[in-house]
Amino acid sequence: LAVAAISQDGPVETDAFSAAHRIAAGGVRVLVDPEPWLASDAYEVRATPTFVLLARGRVEAVLEGWSRDDANGLAARAAALAGAPAPVVSSPADGPAFRPG
Repeated sequence: LAVAAISQDGPVETDAFSAAHRIAAGGVRVLVDPEPWLASDAYEVRATPTFVLLARGRVEAVLEGWSRDDANGLAARAAALAGAPAPVVSSPADGPAFRPG
């Protein structure tokens, strides 16, 4: 199972956010989708953040906007597919539990 995070921000902002939240430290590949956001258009991203779980060559789940419970649920689903323990990707210390996309 491979995990990638695709940012619509510039490289400097993306690197700072990734470092602050230790995204790459968890094995996530962090990529930048510059304007005119071709990758975002290909996946029909309408809001950020958007999470897409791909497994067995197909889209297993899509989450739009920020919900701590949904993000942790998606991480648990990805871990189950990989045969790994479910990680907690966000806790109350990280900020709001919900933010519209």
